[in-house]
Amino acid sequence: MLDPLDVISSLENVFPTLQPIYSADAQTIVGYEVFNCFKQDETKYALDAFFLDDTIPTEYRFDASMEIGKKALHVMEVHNFSGFFVFKNTIDVLLHDDYEAFTQLVDDSSFIQFDQIIIEIQEPDLQSNFEKVEHLLNYLKTYGYRLSISQVGIRGGQLDRLTQIQPNTMKLDLPLLRQQLSTEALRDMLYTITLHARKIGAALAFEKIEQEHQLQEAWRYGGRYYQGSLLGDKLNSIVTEDLTKLFLQEALGRFTIQERKRLETVQDWSDKFSDKLRNIVSKPVNLEALDNEIFQLAQHFTKEAFRFYACNEVGFQLSSNIEKEEGVWILKEEYKSRNWSWRPYFLTQILRMNREKTGMVSDFYSDIETGEWIRTFAFPLGQSTFLFIDLTYEYLYEHDYLLLSSFA
Repeated sequence: MLDPLDVISSLENVFPTLQPIYSADAQTIVGYEVFNCFKQDETKYALDAFFLDDTIPTEYRFDASMEIGKKALHVMEVHNFSGFFVFKNTIDVLLHDDYEAFTQLVDDSSFIQFDQIIIEIQEPDLQSNFEKVEHLLNYLKTYGYRLSISQVGIRGGQLDRLTQIQPNTMKLDLPLLRQQLSTEALRDMLYTITLHARKIGAALAFEKIEQEHQLQEAWRYGGRYYQGSLLGDKLNSIVTEDLTKLFLQEALGRFTIQERKRLETVQDWSDKFSDKLRNIVSKPVNLEALDNEIFQLAQHFTKEAFRFYACNEVGFQLSSNIEKEEGVWILKEEYKSRNWSWRPYFLTQILRMNREKTGMVSDFYSDIETGEWIRTFAFPLGQSTFLFIDLTYEYLYEHDYLLLSSFA
């Protein structure tokens, strides 16, 4: 057990270790995360607990952080490293001097640029101290520092607050999230985070990647940066020969081939689903008896769907909802005349169906009624009328290639 007093009294023994970070686009090392360590009697200790222990006076943790920062910057200079270094910070240490001492170190360097330094803060720490640190983070970004928020999604963080500080990177810890969430809940969260990252222009980073299936999951959800023992352990210095580049290139190539095959399978399924509808739907569809036509149609899709309805090309619902409750199809007339043009991708789907004259399946989205993530198959009925079929989760599960949206 490491005594914090040993660290405080022997700052010369604190030092950084570096874990390589790979990018999907370059398939090579583009940066390193700095881990805080301490050496005592030939034993190396991680200092994570030391820096998170708020019973240790902030100035002591600040001094240790500065010493490690100096040594890490020295490594960058000695190796003329042109990539980035990620420095983890707690809010109280960051606020101790508003990062002025570290900023002076970077400013004094003739080689290191501010945009090579990424300031990383854990999202739970950020959320509980947001008002204290928001202005400082935005101020530091004016120097050129980049900002990373780690442990995104842990404890159900508020993603809207990230919009206010516009981080450059959002980092996810897949093993930790998987411990906390069911498979379905994890997929929902990853999808939501991916959407939000795109919205604010943040790159996604995935840490603690230990197995290839975790790397594939990170790639599938749009991860740009990867790190973990699968790709490289923590080192005392910068790697001079990148032995993982070939492995990463081959892995991403396999993932791409597998995903292409899955998308081809989805397209084949979509074509067959459209053919089934064409063989059943009357031509032309009787708009005067639209509820009855859709009700009769629903009888052929008891296993596949739980809701049918039809809209015109500007989003107004022309039919009732035909919904399955306890295995029985019922009409809900109160949904007539509602407008769904505001839903994501609605107009895009309408334009594509008008042009391609065939059906298409949506990405996953949150159902207004149930709050569950679902997929909808849309099909042109003619006469500027479009049928929407909400697919059951059981059906998606049986056809597991549909459980992953084209987005992910």
